[in-house]
Amino acid sequence: MPKKNRSRARRVHHINDINHNDTNITVQYRVVKPLTFTSNSLVLNVNPSLTDLSATLATIYRQYRVTELSFTFQCSDVAGAYALAMQYVPQIGGNPSTLPTTLDEFEGPAVGYCETGRGREYTYRVPSNVLNAMGLNYYSTRTNISPPQDPDVLTQGLMVFLTSTPATPVIAYLHVKYEFQTLEDPSFLAKLFDKDKEPDTLIVPRMTKSPGGERKGATWN
Repeated sequence: MPKKNRSRARRVHHINDINHNDTNITVQYRVVKPLTFTSNSLVLNVNPSLTDLSATLATIYRQYRVTELSFTFQCSDVAGAYALAMQYVPQIGGNPSTLPTTLDEFEGPAVGYCETGRGREYTYRVPSNVLNAMGLNYYSTRTNISPPQDPDVLTQGLMVFLTSTPATPVIAYLHVKYEFQTLEDPSFLAKLFDKDKEPDTLIVPRMTKSPGGERKGATWN
């Protein structure tokens, strides 16, 4: 009698798998992101400074990572003739000393290109295998401590743009997914937001219990 095939498909754990609990959150959202060029090139740091919401969350959590990132452009003729090239560069120590000046300098698996006259919108999405191929599991949100941390610990990567028309404003529709973990200590937040307030006057959450003894959600003193 032939034996039954008992092999089972095993789940492959990727770097973006996390165990959700009370100390970490995942947020994804869209935001209108103006790309302001003072010359032909522009660099955006892929870290919590990318949006206002992520910058706020970075003051509450100690670590972050970006697991989804895309930019949508309206490639119409309204703004005049232009071309726009873009590329994601993983984990680099600070901004590059030289930026690309020609289109043929963009190459690799994370390159995008948009130009007028397409007739429809263009979405550039950083390939997940490139975005999630990170040197660290998480990156630090602490940019204001001394001594300063290594730039490779603070910034996951860079978005590099090149436009054919200098100083032409370009509006992107940004979609991003952040994972934050490890809540900051309340005393650290107090020093960050109100240096005159003593730690013992902090407003902190406390757990309450129902008459049956089970824990209820946090309430505020």
